[in-house]
Order: sequence, then structure tokens, then C-alpha cells
Amino acid sequence: YFRHFAGTVDYVNLTIETTAQTIALNSDESTKTTVIVDGLRRHEVRRFAHGLRERKIRVEKVRGLDEHSDALLRLVDAIAGFVRDALERKPYAVFQYQAAINNGILKELK
Repeated sequence: YFRHFAGTVDYVNLTIETTAQTIALNSDESTKTTVIVDGLRRHEVRRFAHGLRERKIRVEKVRGLDEHSDALLRLVDAIAGFVRDALERKPYAVFQYQAAINNGILKELK
């Protein structure tokens, strides 16, 4: 799942909203969730968890990690870069992006 925004730098609030939307689509109210966010600073963790709880997401733990310390985050970061390149219409990515959308591999949230 992904969302893209233009003309804003409100990274934390937009990430909270997108994360909450994704979790709500894939779990029920009884599910407790662990969330790991690339680049989330230590002082933003409490704010992030609070933002999810305000949106009725049950949070087990919120952690910020550096992509270099976790292989899964490196993969997610690479996918995000690919999506950004496709949205910027870079030739290498456009066809594969559309195929991933059509096959349900990538899903854009509105």
C-alpha cells in the first residue's frame, strides 16, 4: 500500500494517516500492531503511537529504525523509490509499475 502527496512536508502526520489507513484495511479492532517506520526519530515515536491510537488503531509498539539496520526496511525503501520513479514517469519504471498495480502487488490508497 502507498500514498503520494505533493506540496507538503508534513511527513509524520501523513505517515500516521497512511499507516492507520493501511492497518484498518488489513485487520480488525482487536488486532494489536507493531509499527516500524524508516527514519522516525526517537522523540517522534510517542507522537506517532498517539496518532495511531486516536485513529482507533491498537498499537503494541512503534519503533523508528534506520533502513541500513534492517533488511526489510531496505526492501520497502527500494519499493518506495521505485514507486516515486514511476510517478515521476521515469521510463524504466512506468511499465513495471502499471503491471504491479494491475496485478494487485501495489495498491494506492486515496
